Amino acid sequence: VVGPARCKIWVGISREEMEQLGAIEPSWMAAPDPVVEDAATTEAPPTDEVSTYDPDDADPASRIKHEVVQGVLVVTPVLSDLDDEAANEALRQRLFDLAEQPLPRRVVVDLEFVGRLSRRTIGVILAHHLRLDRAGGSVRISGAHPRVMALLDQVRFTMLVDCFPTLDEAVLAAWGPPGRPAAAD
Repeated sequence: VVGPARCKIWVGISREEMEQLGAIEPSWMAAPDPVVEDAATTEAPPTDEVSTYDPDDADPASRIKHEVVQGVLVVTPVLSDLDDEAANEALRQRLFDLAEQPLPRRVVVDLEFVGRLSRRTIGVILAHHLRLDRAGGSVRISGAHPRVMALLDQVRFTMLVDCFPTLDEAVLAAWGPPGRPAAAD
């Protein structure tokens, strides 16, 4: 435990062994430490859960969580890889379905669990950003691993979409056009 962060480090085991040991487990599913839980519950921003999420389901569509945090829609693919057709289609469809609902138009795609993504995935997120831009909203990225950020930088995605190291920063930072100061709300 480091501050509010809880983590486990696994060395020398395969991905299959990690999955069997539960090493790839979203932090909100882990059993909370009572001391850490007390601190987290007093400081955490209000959250309204709006999705059903099943981490054991093999279908990529059921492994994409969404929730509203501080008036911002947070979409979290709990998938280690977003580089196959099924995962890309599931993300594209979920983003499209969410855009059709009366949910916030400020959207953060949290890539905390994503270790790899394809250029097609970038296209899916960019298309959603453009759709929301026409509706007066925008998309942000949070929690991208260094390898993913390197790809986003390489294709100049970061010039169009703001990227933040943490979900809290992405949700709480002032919203405005990417790369420019936000207008006062």
